[in-house]
Amino acid sequence: VAIYRAIGNPNDPKLAVTLKNLATLLGMRSRFDAARELFDQSLAITKRLVGPDHVDVAHTLEQTATMEALRFRDEEGLALRRDALAILQRHFPPDHPQIASSYYNTAAELATMGRYREAIEWERRAAAIHLKRMARGADERSLGPGAERRVAATVFRNQVFLTWQLVATGAADRDALIAEAFEAGQRAQALDTGRAVSGMAVRSAARDPLVAHYIRERQDLLGRWQLLDRRQTALAGLREGEGAGRAAQADIEAVSNRLDEVDRLIAVESPGYAELIQQLPLSLAETQALPAADEALVSYMLDEDDGYAWVVRRDRVGFHRIALSIAEARGAVARLRADLDLSRLGGGDDARFDLPASYALYRRVFAPLLPDLGEARHIIFVSDGGLASLPFGVLVSDDPAGLGRTRLREAHWLVGRYAMSVLPSVDSLGSLRRLAPPSAGRRPFVGVGDPLLDGKPGASRGRDVRGLYRGDGVADVQEVRQMLRLPETADELREIAGLLSADGDSLWLGERATERHVRTADLSDVRVIAFATHAITAGEFSGVSEPSLVLTPPATGSPDDDGLLAASEVAELKLDADMVILSACNTAADDGTPSAEGLSGLARAFFHAGSRSVLVSHWPVESTASVSLTTGMMRELVEHPEIGRAEALRRSMQALMADGNNRLNAHPAIWGPFILVGEGGARAAGP
Repeated sequence: VAIYRAIGNPNDPKLAVTLKNLATLLGMRSRFDAARELFDQSLAITKRLVGPDHVDVAHTLEQTATMEALRFRDEEGLALRRDALAILQRHFPPDHPQIASSYYNTAAELATMGRYREAIEWERRAAAIHLKRMARGADERSLGPGAERRVAATVFRNQVFLTWQLVATGAADRDALIAEAFEAGQRAQALDTGRAVSGMAVRSAARDPLVAHYIRERQDLLGRWQLLDRRQTALAGLREGEGAGRAAQADIEAVSNRLDEVDRLIAVESPGYAELIQQLPLSLAETQALPAADEALVSYMLDEDDGYAWVVRRDRVGFHRIALSIAEARGAVARLRADLDLSRLGGGDDARFDLPASYALYRRVFAPLLPDLGEARHIIFVSDGGLASLPFGVLVSDDPAGLGRTRLREAHWLVGRYAMSVLPSVDSLGSLRRLAPPSAGRRPFVGVGDPLLDGKPGASRGRDVRGLYRGDGVADVQEVRQMLRLPETADELREIAGLLSADGDSLWLGERATERHVRTADLSDVRVIAFATHAITAGEFSGVSEPSLVLTPPATGSPDDDGLLAASEVAELKLDADMVILSACNTAADDGTPSAEGLSGLARAFFHAGSRSVLVSHWPVESTASVSLTTGMMRELVEHPEIGRAEALRRSMQALMADGNNRLNAHPAIWGPFILVGEGGARAAGP
């Protein structure tokens, strides 16, 4: 500030910015009077430079209001926010993210004053803007990749917080507030994998040329709308751009009106697709109609300070505040996952697992829900944050005091009480149960495994493969070929084929287990598909950007076949499967992109390809145990088709845990890696 003032230009825009920055710092140090003086000086310069009605003036007013809130001058802060909003409304359309931001800031300030009823009204206005823009696809473009989506998630999470505050104080409209929070929580999560499940369901439910025509028109209109939206945002900050900004706004309104009309036409012709493209959450009433009488949906949403959970059953709904933040969840899960690492697992009585830590996490995230769970036997989980990286079955449901760390067979595991399945989002349940009928495939099974590899047989279906890829993104087939042979996977697939009465052509083993074969064969008529092989995760080594399944490598690698079936290649398959079994390591891992979501890798790819459920693993699996778990699950399904896939998996885990032939079988690292993602209930007979 001193340097800019010494230069001698009292209207230097850099001086205005620097004054505002220094004022912000002084406010953070509680030097409020000095901060307010500098804010006022900055505001005066800005008004002289661009006039009193410019967006930069509004931004300075917003920052001054934030500082005033810090010293509890709430009414003055609210007045400044009203002035800022009035300016922004003269520059931007009513559904612009800067208008939403102003609404959100006002709600946050009212919340700090304990005025929750007023706060939620402003929060709803902000949420309505983001909802409309999410349906238009603006969230990935206007503020940079993913930025607006993250802002929207913050708005929806705060909406959950405010509804909880009102519910906790005994609001008369408690039921309506819980329903509102339930939908806001879904919008905060809005996972890509959930959209992949919905996409699979919609494709299987309707194929209409007229709908396809409207979809193409909608995509063209979206491209035009997003271009105009970015242009209008840029022009708003330029004084000389006011005329062009008004013209851009007129164009936006015209395109927006046609988009609304096309959306209405799509909704008439294909309600399922309309629901997908608008990313509509399931209402609480709709969700309650989906679980069976013995099922409960448990959905979590974690925040920076704490979390929330909903329990949805046909006859009741629970809304709970959970004393666990995102950071705490990640730390607790990381500590438990450390004991689930096969490489650190000792033999016999040296096999350890932190039972007290498991029980402590159970008490925080699951025990509070028990009154609402009642007699439910199948729990359908929608997890969030670090919780998505841990199967709930490895939580201990009774105090393990006195058991130490090694008496694992005596522990009361949650998997002993409930069958469990996982969904990437709440609306996935609606997609699976309302839009996706059971597979119409006539072929019961295809099993792909035992690829021809030169490495000596090993016990784990994974390895460190840092030198596997060449610089052109094609795997070095010689390196792929050196991976460990897994001959027991052939027996695993043969046993499943026998259980499902599949013919000999259903087994693609050895030289038939190639990437080219999988990618070119018609798999659209197969009900159950299994891959038993190695899997590698994104980021395991330089050059690989996505998870992959290892198959028999060709003599010479090419983009069409390098021995690795990558997630993006899986997504191109055309499936109509009830279940895909991935009997391999770490197949529940994310896709490796920054801020990647759980289940965004191979699981998402197989849903996109057309499977209704996918069996995936959370960590490296012991090969013999993997055989027992997958074949045991399928045997239970064949012998008791009425129980559903989740219960079949639970029974298989219980059987392996009780097998005394190997003491390690009682360790959750051995019996607990697999989760069933997707449809796990007993609604469809058979596998």
